[in-house]
Amino acid sequence: MEIPANLYLLKQPESRPWQEAEPPRATPSLADLQRCAELLNRAKRPLLYLGLGAAGAGADLVALAEKLEAPVSSTFQ
Repeated sequence: MEIPANLYLLKQPESRPWQEAEPPRATPSLADLQRCAELLNRAKRPLLYLGLGAAGAGADLVALAEKLEAPVSSTFQ
């Protein structure tokens, strides 16, 4: 889901204190990972479009982009 950039600038009254929370980690099944690898390997012009969920995977994503010879773009953060 993308939130339009103009909505980032809206100020809302704070109704409760901010609480830091670790985002949940998705764990894909082995079948999902194999299917993803198959699709990426068959792609003629792959592109990696990465969001905040990719934070912390820098070295792995660089290796993947280099292997696929794919450009990398990121969401507006």
